[in-house]
Amino acid sequence: MVDTKHRCYGGNSSTEPYIVAHNQLLAHATVVDLYRTKYKFQKGKIGPVMITRWFLPFDESDPASIEAAERMNQFFLYIYIYIYIYIYITNHL
Repeated sequence: MVDTKHRCYGGNSSTEPYIVAHNQLLAHATVVDLYRTKYKFQKGKIGPVMITRWFLPFDESDPASIEAAERMNQFFLYIYIYIYIYIYITNHL
């Protein structure tokens, strides 16, 4: 059941996911730099955590709702994985 009483209608959902992803990647890069400059001697490993969201269709009998949920799942998963893989490939091959 979708809670329609407590929805947030503020913000800009067409740009904010990109801004959040950008800041998460910058935070990760900052921690990687800190680790490499101060703790590399420990010979540990550092990598990103792929936290994403999972969306379900609002109406499972509506093809448009199913497609929208799938599109959001792909967006939130691939926005991080694509960037990580692209950076890894360009830096290691």
